[in-house]
Amino acid sequence: ACLVCSEPGCEVNLASTNRVYVRPDSGQQSENQAPAAYCHEHRSRVSGACHSCKKPLGATAVLKIGEHKYHPECLKCSVCAKPFPGGQGIFSKDDKFFCKADYMATYAHKCVQCDEYIVSGAMLKLGDKAFHKDCFAKYQAASQAKRRQQFV
Repeated sequence: ACLVCSEPGCEVNLASTNRVYVRPDSGQQSENQAPAAYCHEHRSRVSGACHSCKKPLGATAVLKIGEHKYHPECLKCSVCAKPFPGGQGIFSKDDKFFCKADYMATYAHKCVQCDEYIVSGAMLKLGDKAFHKDCFAKYQAASQAKRRQQFV
């Protein structure tokens, strides 16, 4: 018998093609069972499909985030739609992906004193105003100095 694609109903003769995809975990149930082999059309059975476009992943670069795999070109910022070069600079929240700029603009607080995003360290809030810890001390000192000038 010739070697045909393991996909039910597919009759592609794998001996006549130069692209054969073998699922490495198959064939381990018994020594006599050959690993499952698939034709190019059914290669997603081996590598899975991209979580975004649903097309087979193939043997090219794959980005894995959590339990999902993506083609690098399919993983894009949910706000500006720019791709992430090499899978770098990806921020994730609520099952969405963001570049740093859009993540900060959407979720991060800006310090009222220095106008920079608060990304690490302590954040202090005064009403709807957010501060870095050091900036809050400067803000308090400036506020106290201003009040003292009003009484002079």
